[in-house]
Amino acid sequence: ANSIPQPCIDSIAEYIRDPCFRPELVKTKSQAAAGLCAWVVNMNKYHGIRCEVKPKEERLAEAQERLARSKGELKKVQDRVSELKAKLGALVKQFDEAVEDTRQIEAKAKKTQDKANLAERLVSGLAGEKSRWAATIEELKTKSS
Repeated sequence: ANSIPQPCIDSIAEYIRDPCFRPELVKTKSQAAAGLCAWVVNMNKYHGIRCEVKPKEERLAEAQERLARSKGELKKVQDRVSELKAKLGALVKQFDEAVEDTRQIEAKAKKTQDKANLAERLVSGLAGEKSRWAATIEELKTKSS
């Protein structure tokens, strides 16, 4: 629709090559013929330009198609990255919670160990008191008898 068939261009080639087939020269003979001459010359130029542009348009269409495919693939990759970021966020949150739980458990364990150490010292201290009390009881028994 946007091009002139090659047989038509071939049929005007002999006129285009003729040095007298120029609108400014034909105008001296007929204004109407000069208009037609200019139209034929310009349509020939259009065909030449169109022949240069058409392959470029085809390459552009192919490039746009590749771009559309690439954008589709990029969208898939970006969606996957978003999905993985969400999973990573959840895992990081889970990790942080586990670290906090570990810290709390370690703090409780240290507190419990400190209490156990204190209880051990208390029991050890009271063990010495037991023998002293036993000796005092024996002493009191001997005095009272």
